[in-house]
Amino acid sequence: MMKKNSDLRICGKCRGKLYYDIEPEKIHKRNNLARRNNPERYRKYGQESYEKNKESIKSANSKRYHGEKHDKILEHQRKNHSENKITINKKRRIGYLQNPEPAKQRGKKYYEGNSDKVKDQHKKYLSNPENRDNTNRNYRKKRRELREKLMEILGGMICAECSFKNYHALQISHNFDDGGEERKKFSEMTILRKYIRSPDYAKERLTVLCANCHRIRTKPVLKIKNDGDMKTPKKTRERNARYLREKRLKQKKLLMQLLGGEKCQECGFSKIKALDFEHKFGGGSKEKLKFGGFSDKRIEQWLENIDDTKERIRVMCANCNQIKKALFHEYSK
Repeated sequence: MMKKNSDLRICGKCRGKLYYDIEPEKIHKRNNLARRNNPERYRKYGQESYEKNKESIKSANSKRYHGEKHDKILEHQRKNHSENKITINKKRRIGYLQNPEPAKQRGKKYYEGNSDKVKDQHKKYLSNPENRDNTNRNYRKKRRELREKLMEILGGMICAECSFKNYHALQISHNFDDGGEERKKFSEMTILRKYIRSPDYAKERLTVLCANCHRIRTKPVLKIKNDGDMKTPKKTRERNARYLREKRLKQKKLLMQLLGGEKCQECGFSKIKALDFEHKFGGGSKEKLKFGGFSDKRIEQWLENIDDTKERIRVMCANCNQIKKALFHEYSK
């Protein structure tokens, strides 16, 4: 004799499966309500179950991802990201701000393993002029934020010597004249972040100056040419460097007198150490690359074609030149 259905005994798992097959929607609703009411309990339960079955879950996910459903999963991820882009980016930023170290470590590991790939991708991205302009704009924005923070630490956005207040002409001066050596070792952004982290150290070593005061304060550096065989002694090389500097200064004074005098044509500043030759229509950086900076050949060419130089070039102080470059976006590319 067979037993009736009421007399049959079924285990909990089989009963749950049968009930799920009959009414799955009710079970989903009940589980969702339970998760909303007790989120911490279910989170702990999920973490415990993941730690117990970590390897099996990873292997199952990898098989599922790299198997037949790889393309479908990618499409689903892309759709989800395009639809919820703002919320996903916000979550990522919040997570990065809370714990930036793991994200940095992941980035470093990936770069060590795929450095050539990352460089190629970066080159491809910058080959597009729109992307290049965006990166330059973002870099300038971030640089300005860091410089403003550091200037506030050093006493505000004002020159310590003459109390000049225009941001575009303000510069951060090194008290011990070691800024060039520091820039050779590290980038500008890393140097700014280093001093922002240690404000007392920054106050000892740095001061805020305008471009004119910075030029006057910094000591002139002799550019001594090194021979390949080092046949000429050091004293003769220093003497030659001083002679070239004096010759260049005489040519500079002569050219300024021909262009209207040894003073800024905007504000009337008259100290020659802070005076520049400014290009009215731009193109100064290209001319520098052509002649290799402020060279003798460049000044000689200007003196030979004085009528053309009067139309193109004028005398301006470093402050006015920096402000003009910033206003007309004359950045060196």
